[in-house]
Amino acid sequence: MLKGLTDAKILKHLQYISQAPQPIVRIVSFDPKTNKEDTKNTIVLRPSDTDKEKNILQSYSFKFSTSDTDGSFSLTLYPGNVGIEEIPIFDMIKPLQIVYIYERDKEAKIPDFVGVINRKKFVAQAGSGLRISVTGKSVASFISRFKISLDLNAMSLTNQMIEQTAINTELTTALAKENPLLVSTVIKKIWEKTVELAKKAFKLSNFGLEKYISEYLGSDFLDVEKGLKIKYPLASVFNGQSTINFWDIVGNIIPYPVYEKYAYINEKGETKLKIREVPFDCSADGYFSTWDNLEKDMTELDPAIIKSFDLEISDDEVYTAFFSHIVGSPIDIDKALRLAAQTDGYGANEVSLYATKADIYGYSPLTISFNGYGKNEKDYKDGGEKLTDFNKRLELWYGHLDEMFKGTITLSTIVREQMPMCGEIVSFLGGEFYVNETEHSWSFGGNPETKLTVSRGGDYSTKKFAPLKNITKRYSIFKKLLETKALFDLNGIKLM
Repeated sequence: MLKGLTDAKILKHLQYISQAPQPIVRIVSFDPKTNKEDTKNTIVLRPSDTDKEKNILQSYSFKFSTSDTDGSFSLTLYPGNVGIEEIPIFDMIKPLQIVYIYERDKEAKIPDFVGVINRKKFVAQAGSGLRISVTGKSVASFISRFKISLDLNAMSLTNQMIEQTAINTELTTALAKENPLLVSTVIKKIWEKTVELAKKAFKLSNFGLEKYISEYLGSDFLDVEKGLKIKYPLASVFNGQSTINFWDIVGNIIPYPVYEKYAYINEKGETKLKIREVPFDCSADGYFSTWDNLEKDMTELDPAIIKSFDLEISDDEVYTAFFSHIVGSPIDIDKALRLAAQTDGYGANEVSLYATKADIYGYSPLTISFNGYGKNEKDYKDGGEKLTDFNKRLELWYGHLDEMFKGTITLSTIVREQMPMCGEIVSFLGGEFYVNETEHSWSFGGNPETKLTVSRGGDYSTKKFAPLKNITKRYSIFKKLLETKALFDLNGIKLM
């Protein structure tokens, strides 16, 4: 027996094969007039082939990603032999209905995904009959949909005017009172102001959507990293947009790829929106280690549940120069870059240059722009040291992408356990990988799967990134574990 493959693990695998996935999907309508769901007309879908339940749930999938604030899902329904009695289910399904997917909870109390329907359609093929396809997004997408139009034509048609300057002044004044200015404070005040403005300018907004937000996200849906500070005053928060959209405003203040914003569902079945600085700082690099914090809850992937994987290293994305700038400061970005090359004057904000890679790949900049301002050039110079330090962090975050593994790992979903989630770390082949995306899927007659899209794969044993070496040998060890599993299969013990 290989080291680590204990009797306890074998028994654990034996439990896996005993699982009989019975996912449940509920589709309900929400009435914004009563603020209640229409529970009497709930559509309940199960994988059944009995005469009593002809509306078979054929498949489902749902997805969350660290680069997406909406999430997504899809359902495929197979209504059996097409006849008059099977058609009504298509008529019953409508956009804006709420979809609950229960992957683990047979009692249908805690959902693994809560979505809103955007589209339904018939899919018919000769010889295979009718399929009904239903697609949509997470209820977190209500935030993306919530908007206010500042278009002059819209204002003229609705006879309702909004002065953007007054909005900016009011919000900027409110934020100026905060010291220190926290990201959590800024984000929440922007949301409050967006809702307040939408209510006042109801003819220019879809304020009715706020009831859906209150019902399915609540008032505490923003999960913003605590203690994270904005180092510069903010100006022109709305930045001249013709449409006020919460995420557009927020994106100007906490830009990608410095911050990440994504939807997820917690253990209580509540949909939340995570906002944080990317957790790529390692303690050995001289910074408070956000990566080490994630390692505390790292999932070690069991070879017995891995169905397939592909990993690659590529130099498609290589950066050799790293620079950050504050939009609205007295010095524009072109001048700031020129000054950065100087050793005196206002050259405190220095470009972080990865010289050895620049020799091969040339000048390939990663430039980050923050929305803020300094009162004068002296203030900008004083802040230059902070920017220089941040540029060094950018190099550590994104200067090794061509040395990091990325790819996908497909797992058998263990319905009794919480599978890895996006924004977490998994351990595989002796290395560590960041989970950028998770997609759960299931098809009738099969076991559910969880597909992880991973990146930043490397060796972090020294508390900083290092390339993951001897990958072939690592795979050989992994393969032996699988062969050992096969040996047990021959002895009548099935581990999967």
